Amino acid sequence: MTFALNSFSRSAGAASSTGTYADVLGKGTTLAVGFRHALCLLIGAVWLAFPPRPFPVLIATVALMVWSAVRLRDRRAGPGWVTADLLVVAAYLAVPANMAASASAIGGTTQLKLAYAMVISFGIEQSVRRSAASLAVVLVALFVGFRNVPGLDVGTFMGTFNVQYLFVLWAMSVGARQVVLRAANGVDVLREALARTQMLATVSGARRRYEREQMALMHDTAACTLLMVSTGGVADERALAAQARRDLAALEAGVPVFDDSADDGVDLVVLLAGIASDCRTPLTLVGLGSLRVRQAVAWAVTSAVREALTNVDRHARARSVVVEIRDHSVLVIDDGIGLGRREAGAGRHGIRRSIVGRMHGVGGSASVTGVLGGGTRVELTWTSSSGAGEADEGTGTSRIASGIERLELKLALVLGGIAIVDVVMQSSRVWSEPAPTPPVWAHVALTAVVVACALTAMFAARRRRRTTVGLMVVAVSVSVLLCLLLPTKEMLGVENWSVGAAGWTIIALGSREPRSVTMTALGGWWLLVCATTLTRAPNADTVALLGHVTSTILGVQVLIMLLVATVHQIALVAAERDRERRTIELAMAVDRVLKQECQRRYRDQLRSVVPILRGLAEGTMSPKSPTVVGVARVEYGRLRRLFDHADRMDHWLLADLSAEMDDAEARDVRVTAEAASGLPNISDEARAYVRAAVAPLLATSATKARIVLTTESGQLVVSVVCDATEVPLRENELGGGVESELVVDEESETVWLRLRCPSTDVEGARR
Repeated sequence: MTFALNSFSRSAGAASSTGTYADVLGKGTTLAVGFRHALCLLIGAVWLAFPPRPFPVLIATVALMVWSAVRLRDRRAGPGWVTADLLVVAAYLAVPANMAASASAIGGTTQLKLAYAMVISFGIEQSVRRSAASLAVVLVALFVGFRNVPGLDVGTFMGTFNVQYLFVLWAMSVGARQVVLRAANGVDVLREALARTQMLATVSGARRRYEREQMALMHDTAACTLLMVSTGGVADERALAAQARRDLAALEAGVPVFDDSADDGVDLVVLLAGIASDCRTPLTLVGLGSLRVRQAVAWAVTSAVREALTNVDRHARARSVVVEIRDHSVLVIDDGIGLGRREAGAGRHGIRRSIVGRMHGVGGSASVTGVLGGGTRVELTWTSSSGAGEADEGTGTSRIASGIERLELKLALVLGGIAIVDVVMQSSRVWSEPAPTPPVWAHVALTAVVVACALTAMFAARRRRRTTVGLMVVAVSVSVLLCLLLPTKEMLGVENWSVGAAGWTIIALGSREPRSVTMTALGGWWLLVCATTLTRAPNADTVALLGHVTSTILGVQVLIMLLVATVHQIALVAAERDRERRTIELAMAVDRVLKQECQRRYRDQLRSVVPILRGLAEGTMSPKSPTVVGVARVEYGRLRRLFDHADRMDHWLLADLSAEMDDAEARDVRVTAEAASGLPNISDEARAYVRAAVAPLLATSATKARIVLTTESGQLVVSVVCDATEVPLRENELGGGVESELVVDEESETVWLRLRCPSTDVEGARR
């Protein structure tokens, strides 16, 4: 078990190199590159639409647009291309342009709008350090480009609000990038931990089923033959020799490992016909002439039928037996002495493991009942999905979904924070102006409404869509109302802070809604604001300003919206791709455990049995020899103890810890284990924590270790008493709802660990 799990374990850091993290990072880079060059083209087109323009700036603008057109076509990414983009943009910004009458007027220039877009795109695409360096380059290029503005020096330049706002945009874009990537990495880490837990459960279950089948095979062959010899009940030595030869062939073939991916089925009728030829009681095979089933189902059914026919030959005293083959069932009916009462013998090892247990192992069922008037009826049933392997991914899917939901909640927090910061910063510029129209209290009230909408987006994530749409309408109404209240001459000034600012609130509100809803709200808001502004101030300056704002701020908001809208789908796609990869890895892990570990243990268990069977098959050992009878009695007793031990070890925890228990026994540690009946189920997470707590104690026990599984108040209680030399666990350090108590008696060198695990069973949880 340890071998299989260690082969596929990855650290949390490794999870960030693939999956959701890598996909989100790649998608963000692609969007940032496309956004950057699309906006360069749009801003350049808007600037060229209003001649005349200075010739140096005209040449620089055309060159920038050509570069952006080429880059937009291929969208190649990487440090070299990012550096080239930064140098081209910096060269454009550094071209001398006296387009502002004063330092306070540089906020309306094309250069600053372009700088806004570049800073955001670099912040989303690059790491914090690299994007900070890009910001510094943009600032230097801007200062060089504005050096002809009257009265502009470094202090005045850095003290201008519009320049300081570059730092705000950089912080917001970097913060959004970090939160999204950390949340995406959290989804990957969650999926990685879940995959390890599911691999443990699946490999352990496969191993447990395989070992049960091995026990059933040894019971059906070696144990039955040795029992006959040990009791002296052999009347026909030739028949016994033939039986021993069949036993050897079956034991040497062992239990096959089935490959579900390459399972095209086998003909069950052909296999049952071969078994029928070995039955000594007159047998009639009726029903279907051909029936293809999965290999695992075929093995289980044929093995169960063989055991049923063996019981007929040895115990039923029947004159005839009928095997009837149906679509999803096989009946074995004899006319012997019967079971005495309904379901009698269900507690016998042969019926419990070799018939009922086998069918349960492939998702089928079996019943052994008495027939009215004498005889026994064995019915084996299965479904179309039987033998297809376990596909219990409900818990995993729900946990991945919860991880994606947490990612989206973090996005809503970030976007809501961006909206609040942006609205407050933009609107607060009006508060200090003397006698603004509308008055300051009106600006504060409108700002408070927008902030309230953003806070709702942050902290009321589980709201109805109707509520979200209503809040979007409120945010849009605030922008339109402000456009209507402002004097015409201030429509293009700082007083109209809603142009750009309120859009972040709409994006925050729509972060968990379909892309169509958010895009409709954002587009409708911009159309209303632009229509209102143009209606009140229908001139070229208004068109130019709205063109710049649309190409920069709206473009940035659309970029963020697209990134947010794709995060959920990216996470789902990554989870599905990872599930496919895990399916392959899991199949390989199961195959290795079964073919290496389980088959090695199987050979060890048969090492002393095979020579006896071979001697009986070849006639070199007489079944009537007292020595042979004595050896057969010893070996049968050993196998019987092995079967009883397997019954006690049938609980998943003891099976999970079987490797550690074997290692401890190999060090001469006396290991005992007991499991009460009717134990409750626990979650995969709790299961992993329990195993992680108990395994180190077994690994460090010196002479003894005892494990007891019981039920208390509907919870699974795991008690471990040992003389471990090291205690790696401290009390209450576990997760998954597991409560721990740890007592260390240094005088007697005894460690007692008690774990209480909450049940996932409905009835157990209620108790």
